[in-house]
Amino acid sequence: MLAKFIGGPYDGIALDHNDINLYCTFSRIGGCTFIEMPPFENWEAVRRGDVDKNTPFPKVCLVYQLVRNETGMEARFDENAEALLTAMREQEQAGSRAVPPSVEFRGTYYRCLRGDVDNLGVTAPDSFSVRDEKGRNWVCHPVAKEGAASPSLFAGIADVLEAQGRSHELGLASRGTKVEVLLCDSRDELRRKLADILD
Repeated sequence: MLAKFIGGPYDGIALDHNDINLYCTFSRIGGCTFIEMPPFENWEAVRRGDVDKNTPFPKVCLVYQLVRNETGMEARFDENAEALLTAMREQEQAGSRAVPPSVEFRGTYYRCLRGDVDNLGVTAPDSFSVRDEKGRNWVCHPVAKEGAASPSLFAGIADVLEAQGRSHELGLASRGTKVEVLLCDSRDELRRKLADILD
């Protein structure tokens, strides 16, 4: 099924499910579905395979919300990512419920940042620096201790998106910001897992 893009730089194009998987980042947050598109000037390079869709682009990626209508699917431009940020906040609030005692989790979840606004991690309690096995520096901090529920995949992403957008407005953005949430038993395991993250 085709999704027609409405508004923004991609207005008028239509992509099927395979195109979206190949060239875009597809995310379900709560009851909403979002597509993160590369900056428009990088679109053809991504489609040709010259640039990976997960590249930290100099400019902020463009967000579209996927909505079903009477005739099929529409991808509506989410200017300033307002709908995305709202969905993330709602999911974070919904995910704050207590975990039944019968559920067991081992290890610690770490939130790790690398890129333009990785300084956001410095202000978090118990933050620390990690140099992964590829020699890249990350700022990490625990987000759920042993025995706690798995954090939402998108928990804490809203502040990064807002800061990244502001950094771009000020002309300070250069490579984007990677955010990863990983479950690890030790910092050595964290270092190994971070090395598997693509640039």
